Amino acid sequence: MKKIMYILYTFLVYIFLAVIPVRLPAQGTNNNWHFGNFNQISFNTGLPVFNTNSSITTFESSAAVSDESGNLLFYTMGARIWDRYGTEMPNANGLLGNGPFSGGQPAGSGRSNVHIVPHPGNRDQYFVFSAEPVETPGGKVYYHLVDMSLNGGRGDVVPGMKNIEIVAAHGREAYTVTRGSCGTYWFIGAMSTEPASYYAFKIDANGVDHNPVVTFVPLPEIETIGQTEISRNGIAISAGSNYIMTAEFSKQSGTFSHFRLFPNGHSGQYLELSPDHNHVYIINYNKIRQYDLDAYPDIPAIAATGFNLSPWPSPLTVNYEDLRQGPDGNIYAVRLNFANQFLESYAIDRISNPNGGNMAWLSQNSIAITQNARFITFGSGVLRRQVIDTVIHAGFRTDTTLCHKTASVTLYSPYPNNYNYYWSNGSQAAQLEATQEGIYWVISKSNTDCTWHIDSFNVKKQEAPHLNMGNDTSICKGGSITVDLNQPGIEQYLWSDGYTGAKRTITEDGVYQVTLRAGACNYADTLSVKVIDPYFRIVPDDTVLCKGDLLVLRTESNMDNQVQWNNGLSGPALEISVPGTYSATAENKCGQFQDAVNIAPVNCHCKPEIPTAFTPNGDGKNDLFLPLLRPDCALNTFEFTIYNRYGNIIFFSGTPGKGWNGTYPNQALAENGVYTYMLKLSNSFGNNPAEIYKGQVTLIR
Repeated sequence: MKKIMYILYTFLVYIFLAVIPVRLPAQGTNNNWHFGNFNQISFNTGLPVFNTNSSITTFESSAAVSDESGNLLFYTMGARIWDRYGTEMPNANGLLGNGPFSGGQPAGSGRSNVHIVPHPGNRDQYFVFSAEPVETPGGKVYYHLVDMSLNGGRGDVVPGMKNIEIVAAHGREAYTVTRGSCGTYWFIGAMSTEPASYYAFKIDANGVDHNPVVTFVPLPEIETIGQTEISRNGIAISAGSNYIMTAEFSKQSGTFSHFRLFPNGHSGQYLELSPDHNHVYIINYNKIRQYDLDAYPDIPAIAATGFNLSPWPSPLTVNYEDLRQGPDGNIYAVRLNFANQFLESYAIDRISNPNGGNMAWLSQNSIAITQNARFITFGSGVLRRQVIDTVIHAGFRTDTTLCHKTASVTLYSPYPNNYNYYWSNGSQAAQLEATQEGIYWVISKSNTDCTWHIDSFNVKKQEAPHLNMGNDTSICKGGSITVDLNQPGIEQYLWSDGYTGAKRTITEDGVYQVTLRAGACNYADTLSVKVIDPYFRIVPDDTVLCKGDLLVLRTESNMDNQVQWNNGLSGPALEISVPGTYSATAENKCGQFQDAVNIAPVNCHCKPEIPTAFTPNGDGKNDLFLPLLRPDCALNTFEFTIYNRYGNIIFFSGTPGKGWNGTYPNQALAENGVYTYMLKLSNSFGNNPAEIYKGQVTLIR
């Protein structure tokens, strides 16, 4: 059985390799070219179609990238970036690099100063390199990071990831991109240092390494390095106005070595490799020469293979300005036509069968262009993502069971350090949360030896039992609740208090947790039970009610009740205006409960009788001045104050029945005359505010 599973698994692995996106290079990456002023060439129909529907404006360099199906993603001239609809990306403002700038707008005058490089660690992201042209003093190089998952899938520059400077000085208009090892890339610039040098910046899953690998050219004849292209097997070819130079480039270290020059008489300005990288085509003004690289490292032998494909006899009438390999396998050339040393028109020629050596030929005006088309270059191509170097097949790592509908299991790659990961669902994390049954696989890509390890995981799902003890509940004192969890397929019932039955009756307070075991899975549920000792009462208790006042009787209970009063009304509260006996009956889950209160009448409106004069002469008649109140008056507040004619308080009483005897606080006799009084009264049971009585009294001795 294991042998059968291994054979099946090996077959599945090869199918995986046929369908996973990291294995196959994107065939349509360079299907759309945007260059010059509003120019575009599309190869999506099989034949190149020229139009002027692009938004791009640039004097020379540009770049565009499409997806695997040839659908345009975005294009750029380095200091501006447009999405597939020709709209500038929202965060692409203020970009630096490919100028010079006039009125805030970049001209795009750098020759090969713009390149797009896929991010090796993120399939949604691309680095856009933008270098200053020679017209801008300094020679700086910047890059921006575009993420196609932003702006609703139209792409945008990642916040904080634009105008990242990697070259502070000495940059020239000669930049290229080549592949590194293990899915990496190298962005390479020719620097105007002394001596001339190459700066190689590594691009891997972590991004752009800002520390370049520097190689100085050891040939005194080379003061400046021209356009450079690097073949798949590491042959670097550079062309200048008086030389053609070769070197060997290391994909691993980023260094150049074994510099050699073609014999005198061989020179050029711009170049392009054939699709199979066995030939190189070099422009030298009105000529396009082909050289066969099969003889490398025999440089004189390579030089001897050179022959011109161009029919134009003089650079005064024709100059070729750019070569670019098309996705259709041909190489296209920008031709500028002159009359009396003035630029007259533009054209696009084609080198057909560029892999065919002396069987290659040049066709004129191979792509029809509009009369007003203006351009110097086609823009830079974009390298497609690299394929896997090595694959190791492995058997199932583990069988795992999902025990719940919403459960998940964490699957880990067995290679935890210095690896990149590609899971069957597209995730690139070191682990994967699996929520569905099935076979999951992960490719673990080594960042050191370029091996790819494939491991799979068989995830099964256990059908969950029915386990739901319901919401937390309560029972009445003396009552009970029964829980029955009995069902087929359960191997064990284990309650938190040690009980092991499937059915139990609960009579006490507590939190009851049960765990059901079925196969490799445990399922748990918890029920909180509260025992209620019900009560019901009316508040306030027996009390009094002032005539004309209102009183609200309320019920208190620890249950959810339906309350009925003895006067026929229902509800938890009752407003009354007359004394009497009031009772209420409550019905709830624990039964029926009653309570009653007696409300007695009371005189709360204490209107006093106040004399207008008194004679405190000690004869026992009218010796005191005080308000007269009814005996049944239930007072809460009594404040009786006497003032002299100057407004000074000469007497105060807070006790009913205590009056003024006509003396001052120092016991001196008060003079005959008129005095002012104020009486403040409030009752004990009523709802009315305190009442104030004011007046005057005459003291006569």
